[in-house]
Amino acid sequence: MRETLDEEVELELRRVLEASGVDPVDLRPDMPLAELHLDSLDRLELLQAIDDRFGVLIDPGRLLGAATVGEATEIIRREVARA
Repeated sequence: MRETLDEEVELELRRVLEASGVDPVDLRPDMPLAELHLDSLDRLELLQAIDDRFGVLIDPGRLLGAATVGEATEIIRREVARA
């Protein structure tokens, strides 16, 4: 289940990145979130996509406070598992 959920979270992140003009080809778990150059609208879109896809509301500060893509994925996975 964890792999599938991680894959689903990654797909949503890739979709948001593509929509914002960021090339998600090199997305990897150890990539710092800062390297994604998400503006505030992109961040809101990511949070909305997570809510739409998984039915969970995540505190923006908690998610965007993650240092890496992998940490953000883990936060989302934990919230989805709790729901």
